[in-house]
Amino acid sequence: MIKLNLCIGKGDCKEIPFETVFDMVEYLKELDRFDCIWLATENGEIGEQIITEDLTILINLAASGVLFKTLLDDNSLFFIQEYQTYEDAYAVALAMREPNPRCYNG
Repeated sequence: MIKLNLCIGKGDCKEIPFETVFDMVEYLKELDRFDCIWLATENGEIGEQIITEDLTILINLAASGVLFKTLLDDNSLFFIQEYQTYEDAYAVALAMREPNPRCYNG
């Protein structure tokens, strides 16, 4: 089972379960109508992060398993958050990485 945690607007995130990656990809295609910046992570704060305004990139990566490899495992978590600016998306991404010793210089 794949769990997509989708955060759109200023509301709470909604967890949406999917049986397959294909099911999640089909759902993501419908989000492409939003004009925003997307922050995507796998398995929360410890996973890889992508920030883009092109949702097709996220869809292709999710479908192929190239970057989000954990999506191919059972009980995978995939987070997508919507922001209006890159500044907001990068601020959240930075905050998520602060425990990492490579977050800041020296």
